[in-house]
Amino acid sequence: WFEIAAPRWFILAARPDAGSPDVAFLPLQRRGWRIGGLSLTRELHLGGKPLASYTGFLCHPEFEEVALGAFAQHIQQMEDWDCLQMKEVLDPRLSLFLAHFPSSRFEIRQRYSMPSLYISLPDTWQAYIQNFLSAETRRNLKRRTRQLERLEAFRATSLQPEQLVQDTNVLMSLWQQRWGPKPLATQHRAMMYHFAAHNCLWGKILWDGHTPVSAQFALMDFLKKTFYTYLTGYNPQYTRLSPGIVVVSSGIREAIEMGFQKCDFLLGADRYKLSFGASQRSSRSVTIARKDLRSRGANAVIGIVEKTGNVSKTMLGKMKRTAVVKQLWLRWQSLQKRDDR
Repeated sequence: WFEIAAPRWFILAARPDAGSPDVAFLPLQRRGWRIGGLSLTRELHLGGKPLASYTGFLCHPEFEEVALGAFAQHIQQMEDWDCLQMKEVLDPRLSLFLAHFPSSRFEIRQRYSMPSLYISLPDTWQAYIQNFLSAETRRNLKRRTRQLERLEAFRATSLQPEQLVQDTNVLMSLWQQRWGPKPLATQHRAMMYHFAAHNCLWGKILWDGHTPVSAQFALMDFLKKTFYTYLTGYNPQYTRLSPGIVVVSSGIREAIEMGFQKCDFLLGADRYKLSFGASQRSSRSVTIARKDLRSRGANAVIGIVEKTGNVSKTMLGKMKRTAVVKQLWLRWQSLQKRDDR
């Protein structure tokens, strides 16, 4: 992510002594608003912003308390920030870190963020459909799968290195047809190329002849034995066949067959995810604000900007789902592809 990230970033590293290897890392980004040469706001963000579904600390378990304390002390000694934004933290060690910020000098605001869903996978597909799915979901999934497979030109393809660019184009097109144009589409594409280069990208596309019906890409963490459903999209012309549900179930089945122990749906408690027997958890978002006079004024500006941004994002999200905006976006995409050729 840092190879393509535009904002200024740096990484704090902790080690027990000068002769020892690093035992913990904390990536951070500097952000803020400037007018001319004057900095109005000075923010620190966790390094994964804005692509990471959730964030946390990277630390050897034996050194958690001392390393997180060292990070907190070092950050407090840095002078060029007014607030530290830690969004979507899914890490039980967060409280350890926050305990090092005294209330006399810092205001800590916490809130629970968007929930995320996951499935603890059994050893077999048969055990999964019997123990995780309701009878209604099993019937619906079986019916929808058969309906798709009965299409005269139905076929399913798996991600292959030589087809990476074409398959990624298909997925991004389907994804943005569903959710509207995404400003971070280019970064998502670059990330998927990176994961594919490191042999941890899974992909499946369902077709009706040469027309893509639905697609899903997932990230495979072989160390944690976790299968992350990264992006999913479907062709709205086939909505009546629920192709998104079918391609998601295909991913879960292959994850089980490959020996993964968890399927992580990342952020969002969508109804279809719950129908797959997923469990729910919530991450936390934290703002650590300095209480000195200069920072109080800057943080007031940050609060206004955040509220305005949230309203704007809501309005833009609704606009991007309108038919007119989607058609303009798809037209632009087709012109871009024609230029590429």
